[in-house]
Amino acid sequence: MSSNRISNARDSVSYDSRVSKRTSLQPDISANSKRLSVFGEMTKSSSRYFDFSHRRSTFSLRPGMSKSCSKQIIEKEPPLTANYQVEPQQKFNVDLANQIIYDQLSQQLKDKSYNNFESGHITTELSKIIQREIQLQLKLNRYKIVTMVWLGQKKGQSSQLASRCLWNHQYDNHASATFTNETIFATGLVFAVYVD
Repeated sequence: MSSNRISNARDSVSYDSRVSKRTSLQPDISANSKRLSVFGEMTKSSSRYFDFSHRRSTFSLRPGMSKSCSKQIIEKEPPLTANYQVEPQQKFNVDLANQIIYDQLSQQLKDKSYNNFESGHITTELSKIIQREIQLQLKLNRYKIVTMVWLGQKKGQSSQLASRCLWNHQYDNHASATFTNETIFATGLVFAVYVD
């Protein structure tokens, strides 16, 4: 019997020494990473620790921790009410938009001559100006405004511009205007697409 106890003691000692050798080879885990691993384990079974029925939910790193040690993780916003409008309150006014486009083109380009290096910057600025004026003067709600401006050198050539869009023909529309002087031709095109 005593030999049996001695062999059990040897087995336990050798087992403990094997375990301590394994653990000594592993890197030391800090307190924060231990907390994160506990949090990872908790998220796997979130039904025990999380309560998503309230506006604010809290979690605790251990089930026995006090509320002062809890952290707030979710703040739910109240649901937004749907406010769909099938038809626009005010439709896109093509005549007024044509006038706005022509006025802006003529105002910005009347004293300019064609310059290949500045034309890209000019078209970008013109499209921004036209889009801002359309939005300010027409005051369209729920319309997406897309503006394009073409600028070219006038040397007696002819040019044709074409565009295609897939849209609802009852509410969506477009407007365009062309301005020319001695050296420049410019065309502004505005698409108004109703977004319900």
